[in-house]
Amino acid sequence: MSSRSFNASLDRMPTELLRMTGRHMSRDTLGSVTRVSKRLRIIFLSQLLRTMTFTGDVSEIARDIRSLQEKHPASPSGPLYKYIRFINFILKSPLTLHQSMLSSRSLRTPGTVRDLFREATELQGVSFDFGAAPLIWQEYFIAHLGDASDWPGLSSLCVFRAHPTIYRAIISRSTSEDLKALAVSSYRCYKRLKPRYSHLKRLAVVDFFWVPMGRLRPVKIAGILNDIADNFKHLECLILGNFLNATGYQRQRQFQTEQDSRDLNIMIIKLVMTLKAMPRLVRFAFTLDDATFGSRHFGEGWKPWNTDAGKMTWYTDQVHGISGCVPRLQQLCIRTQPATYIRGIRRSSQPKMAISWQTDMQGTGHGFDQVFV
Repeated sequence: MSSRSFNASLDRMPTELLRMTGRHMSRDTLGSVTRVSKRLRIIFLSQLLRTMTFTGDVSEIARDIRSLQEKHPASPSGPLYKYIRFINFILKSPLTLHQSMLSSRSLRTPGTVRDLFREATELQGVSFDFGAAPLIWQEYFIAHLGDASDWPGLSSLCVFRAHPTIYRAIISRSTSEDLKALAVSSYRCYKRLKPRYSHLKRLAVVDFFWVPMGRLRPVKIAGILNDIADNFKHLECLILGNFLNATGYQRQRQFQTEQDSRDLNIMIIKLVMTLKAMPRLVRFAFTLDDATFGSRHFGEGWKPWNTDAGKMTWYTDQVHGISGCVPRLQQLCIRTQPATYIRGIRRSSQPKMAISWQTDMQGTGHGFDQVFV
């Protein structure tokens, strides 16, 4: 087929049909398709560039952003940044002294990230993951954010593994009432949200590390849950880390005895009571992993399961039990391992949630679109 007849055939295809086809393509396939013709490039670029990820140290991220911002007047699709809706920043430390010097020099033009935010007019959400980067490199990165007045009206914000001062700097820049979804990596960060973000509809608190539980664990759990319910009355979606068994100042507790079983049941009852007190909540996910039970060394008093099949049955019973008490829930997910979820979805024609297991969860599993369908 000649290029002319191909383009003629392409012109006869409805644009919306092409877009629907693109939704089922992988990112690599979409990238290849955009090289076929100008029309396909214009149609599929919005899907290909919907989410952008910038990974590296400060200088590498700044360089990639400037490359994205370069003007190409002859391009029929216009500037690429106009298609971006979600941006992920994954900060890494420079590996060499030379890279360190480059990162320092990049500070001479602060506001690089701010400029991208201002130009990407379709931008809806941003995620920051500072990983193991030292505080000095986190501060260098913050210098590129610019002033709060230049930030767009984001609807989604995620901040992970940031130093407390960095976390405060980012939060201070995102005061928009448009913000509906917020994910943070620690309970300590969560406690700073209450006065500012009571209007949130989606909230994720990924890690409860160093939350002092003590001997009154069920009471502490109830306090955390009630605090969320009291301060975020508009929540429709909630994701919590392993709050039932947070790692305290000593170490993570393992539930292995009959008393442990009773304590866990009490905490789940308190969880159900809190969920029932959140009238708008329809999606809920939390972590209850294998480490909670020390499954390789069950005690004589209580064995929730002996086989993999028994384990699946036990978790299925938890989903059915919780969702049965809170019929308003449309989806309920339990994270059992870093990449494994059990997901319950309520169907209108079924009395119980339909159960499925996902064993290939990518990334850290804290994204709202990752956990729920």
